[in-house]
Amino acid sequence: MMKRLLPFFLICLLPVVLSGQKTADPTLGPVLKLDQPLRSPAKAVVDTIIPDILLDTCARRVAAFGITDVDGFVTGSNGYGDIAKLQRLEYNSDEPYAITAVGVAFAGFDSTIANTFLRAFVFDDLQADSSFGAFLGESDSLRVSDILLPTTRLEFTYFTFPEPVIVENDSFLVGIDFGGTYDTAEEGYVGIYHTRQDCGDGRNVFEFFPTQTGGLAFGTLFDNWGGLNIEMIVTAVIDTDINTSTRARLTDYATSISPNPTSRQAVLTFNTTDQGSYTATLTDLTGRQVRESRVQRNGTTARVEWQVSDLPAGLYLYHVDGPSGRQSGKLMVQ
Repeated sequence: MMKRLLPFFLICLLPVVLSGQKTADPTLGPVLKLDQPLRSPAKAVVDTIIPDILLDTCARRVAAFGITDVDGFVTGSNGYGDIAKLQRLEYNSDEPYAITAVGVAFAGFDSTIANTFLRAFVFDDLQADSSFGAFLGESDSLRVSDILLPTTRLEFTYFTFPEPVIVENDSFLVGIDFGGTYDTAEEGYVGIYHTRQDCGDGRNVFEFFPTQTGGLAFGTLFDNWGGLNIEMIVTAVIDTDINTSTRARLTDYATSISPNPTSRQAVLTFNTTDQGSYTATLTDLTGRQVRESRVQRNGTTARVEWQVSDLPAGLYLYHVDGPSGRQSGKLMVQ
């Protein structure tokens, strides 16, 4: 497998409307002091991956900026309407490996959103053109009230995946989806612990959030927050022996969707050469299905048209399920 090291600068999954920089109150909330840096164990069949910066002594003190109802969080969901936060992780391997869980060190949450839900998801790392890699999988939902909060030490809340997520490259992005947690009219928040300023590279952390004009903005913490260099306290549990895991069947139906991004109509095409029926679905990042179409094999290319003008602006996932398995992709609605 060819290894790759990709640039960390501001990227766009698809063309989006960008807003100006955010401004953060530099006041720190709770700060935890660790006896020693977090460490990843030696490679084994089951391993835990952490951001490289957490091996540095600067990560012995972790924090969460602005943990108040007013100031919100630099990482987490808040009054800015953050939709997702993602952290880049690396695992050098010549063979595919499976992610079975993602662990997150949460700092706190507002009781007003205790009964809403969070999910974790995994994307392949950036491609050569600086666009997102393939969507690889999403975890089961977890109620906000069930996340673990720190006492005298960090506590990790683990999101498990219904099927192991297979990764074939040396780096990937793990994210927390706040799309089903709150909306911009609410004051609720969920906070994630992170390193202190200048301990890490803010270009390793990405975020989605809505703009004032109704669009969707995307960028790194470094670019969105005026040079903020922090990284989130997250982990990924992997299994290097994918034969011991139940692997979801992935396939290639030569899917294509256009225009992308779109504000009115999206046309999905895919091959139907295998005998059997096919189901095309469109879901939001919470897993809620918003469109579904069924197609019988015709030996050629199927064409599905979806009207999306009534959908909120944001990132959606399309899936084609057929006799050979599933293929997924991304659609941006403006």
